Amino acid sequence: MNNPEMIPQEILKSSLTYKEVWETLSKVDVSPYVKTYDDRFGNYIEWHYARAIMSHFYPQYRVVWLPSEKFNDDTIMLHCNIEIDHLSQHCWYPVYSKKGQWSAISNPTADDIQDNMQRAMVKCMAYFGLGMSVFHNGSGTPEELELENPNETSKEQLAKALILIDKLEMKNEKPKSQK
Repeated sequence: MNNPEMIPQEILKSSLTYKEVWETLSKVDVSPYVKTYDDRFGNYIEWHYARAIMSHFYPQYRVVWLPSEKFNDDTIMLHCNIEIDHLSQHCWYPVYSKKGQWSAISNPTADDIQDNMQRAMVKCMAYFGLGMSVFHNGSGTPEELELENPNETSKEQLAKALILIDKLEMKNEKPKSQK
């Protein structure tokens, strides 16, 4: 999708931002769709629910699979891109066993690869905000994080700046003209 000649015009005209997508998807309560595979391995969103939610908010989204990496120990790393118009998120995911082992498996079967492709896709959707709370706290219920934005000026900083400007203006008063 890097070649501008191949990008459809409606995508080039899109003004969608990562922030807008994050603010939309991170507020979706996915808790009704959260499942637990095994108490030791945490919670997850089933892929078909994740796809349905993405399709509801961004029906134009695309899943793009990049070439996998095969390592010397015969394990595989999957690479997935999720694209919404001109926006893109990339993630990688090793192929794990269904048996609940959190280490990559050698010589995975086609079924192992397919299952982990779905997991990689859901993880990549979380980079846009969908179900990030599942990865963060396991609940699926959105939560507001108290983060400071260094690009935003607080009311306190603004008040101090206005006082400083007033003081500077008082010191730099133009002398009154003498006649």
